[in-house]
Amino acid sequence: MAQFLKSDSNLPPYMAYPRFLLDVDISKTAKLVYMLLLDRARLSMKNQPWQDEIGRVFVLYTIPALAKDIGKGETTVKKALNQLIRQDLIMKQSQGAGRPNKIYIKIPSENCLTRQTENSPTGQTEKSLTGRAFFDPKSGRKVPTNNNKRNKYVRNYDFKEGESL
Repeated sequence: MAQFLKSDSNLPPYMAYPRFLLDVDISKTAKLVYMLLLDRARLSMKNQPWQDEIGRVFVLYTIPALAKDIGKGETTVKKALNQLIRQDLIMKQSQGAGRPNKIYIKIPSENCLTRQTENSPTGQTEKSLTGRAFFDPKSGRKVPTNNNKRNKYVRNYDFKEGESL
């Protein structure tokens, strides 16, 4: 039976969700995979064997194990990992045939994460990782990004009564 959270309650084990992931344009699965990798990297930080010769922390997490942990297929996990690589949030390093890749987890620098809001005194445009609307200080409004996918199949035919294709 579930109990209400109180100030003296013992919290169950949990993982932290990095706030910057809210602004990154990747799938929810990729965000979940990143969160699992970051959680495992937290453990690797405490153990010397899980660091390379220059001190970078890595994790060994096989694709089948990741797929099982998130309840998705291996192809979905591979797509999520590729999204994380494209966003420069992880780097994979091969260890050879039959051995799992080393996965290095990256954390974006602060200047990559800052977003300019409409009320900002600096007047700079918003740096968006998502492709969402940008703030234009000249007009004082948010300007949507161009999304040509919606108009891909719009046909501009003008027919008069009695005409046919």
